[in-house]
Amino acid sequence: MINHVLPLSGRRIIVAGVENDIGDFIADAIGLGGGLSIGPANTLDEALALLLENPIGPDAAVVSLGLGSHATLMFADELIKRNVRFILLSAPGFAVPAVLIDCDVLDAPFDARGLTYRLSEVLAKRRGCIWSPPRVPDRL
Repeated sequence: MINHVLPLSGRRIIVAGVENDIGDFIADAIGLGGGLSIGPANTLDEALALLLENPIGPDAAVVSLGLGSHATLMFADELIKRNVRFILLSAPGFAVPAVLIDCDVLDAPFDARGLTYRLSEVLAKRRGCIWSPPRVPDRL
């Protein structure tokens, strides 16, 4: 008997900034990969609430640029404070904020296999955003 290990087995992944139908697709993809989807959250407030409601915390996150530049930066900062790696979802018409330009971006359209693979890479710490906000020097 062959025992297959699913790429996201047992991992908790927060989904933020997506519309319900896309959120359902992402949740299904995460589930098929063996993971547990937290969310989706449509707004920054919902996304932050998901972080606070889950004290164990997510293992990774999928963050859509659909949250808006400011909200995406605020949520990214919260994830980074908690050492949660994440990928950004982009679509035509959404620009990646300059400070997140080095983050891993998954462009739409994407399929479940591509998303699952990308998340497994993030969880293996081979990919994902490790951005940190610019620091203001103590002295000018």
